[in-house]
Amino acid sequence: MALHAGHHHAALARVLAGTAILDQSISALGISDSEGQSGFAFGAGGGFDVKINDQISWRAVQADYIWMRLGEPKLIMNGQKLNDATSINTFRISSGFVFRD
Repeated sequence: MALHAGHHHAALARVLAGTAILDQSISALGISDSEGQSGFAFGAGGGFDVKINDQISWRAVQADYIWMRLGEPKLIMNGQKLNDATSINTFRISSGFVFRD
């Protein structure tokens, strides 16, 4: 979503929510193991585009925060969770070009 669009620039923001899926596998010495987890994911971010011409803009900066909650407690004893699901927090910053028709 563009928050502010001028003749030569535009600010943008977004919020996303959904499911994250993590598949891990390892194989060594003829022994292999794999594990999969899924859970809730949330992301929010924004950026700033600078117009070069009608078809190309430079995304000067784009920053995103991503949070994931993977897995379920695997051991419950007397109603208490002995190990919890895993929360993962990440931050990403990037720059690039935007091509339009």
